[in-house]
Amino acid sequence: MSWSQLVEWLAGPAKVDVVLVQVAPADPDGNHSLGVSSSYLLPAIEAASVVIGEVNQRMPRTCGAKVQTSVFTSTIDVDYQLPSFPARQPGELDVQIARQIVAMLPAAPCIQVGVGAIPDAVVRALARADRRDIKLHSVLTNSVLELSAADGLSDADDAMVVGEILGDQELYDFVDGNERVRLVGGRETHSLSALASLRNFCAINSALSVDLFGQINSEYIGGRHLGALGGLADFARGGLLPGNLSVTALRSTTADGSSRIVPVLDTPTVTLSRDMTQIVVTEHGVADLRGKSVTERARALAGIADPRFRDDLSRVAP
Repeated sequence: MSWSQLVEWLAGPAKVDVVLVQVAPADPDGNHSLGVSSSYLLPAIEAASVVIGEVNQRMPRTCGAKVQTSVFTSTIDVDYQLPSFPARQPGELDVQIARQIVAMLPAAPCIQVGVGAIPDAVVRALARADRRDIKLHSVLTNSVLELSAADGLSDADDAMVVGEILGDQELYDFVDGNERVRLVGGRETHSLSALASLRNFCAINSALSVDLFGQINSEYIGGRHLGALGGLADFARGGLLPGNLSVTALRSTTADGSSRIVPVLDTPTVTLSRDMTQIVVTEHGVADLRGKSVTERARALAGIADPRFRDDLSRVAP
């Protein structure tokens, strides 16, 4: 299931027996902030027969999604630091890719970025490009700290509408009590109706490989299934709406030097179908596939592959 389908399943036919959720201490009205994660937890809590609350004194009190004390079957008081989300620092190739993406973004964009070095590099590149009035959607990582310090965030109440916060203690301190950060359920981050209400929505996500038809793989490496669908398809659909944008970014080669742009995907499944792929970016350039024929798409994608593989890709292009 995609992320939006997971949320609807939890809210509908799913049978949820027990939910264990970590929350912040209650406010004077008996409301516990969900802290750093709310996207699928809200419908799971509503569906569960038993809800156990782990009340962590160090959980950030974020604005938005909350749970009343009365909802809990029982609570457990704890006091320990939240773990940090592992993240790789962007390298020079990631920075090159990010600069190209930033150059194509409209003024005052609403940005959805996935998790990884390239999405982080995009947010940091926006800060260094002195861009203003930016909104962030769905996920916050440590890259928001640089954007905030550069005064690049919008002053609007919906500057940061997210369901997940993935970072370290510095990020947790930033979101604690920050009224510009609003945690919401998955229907407000991933559903097509929610994405359709956003202006200048730009979805920017990574991939593991892409073929000459524009089919995207974000799940398999060497035949091993390493990831799920996540929200990629949801956000790509939102990017197809008028005035919006969907970008898939990846390095042109793998760590062992193989091309990430391939004639045809050799994976058992396709994460993103070719009709939903708009723009693909590597360190070698931008392939805008919108309105192009099959042959034109293949040529554009071969043109942003590592130069060592371009001739071979061009020969097998449909």
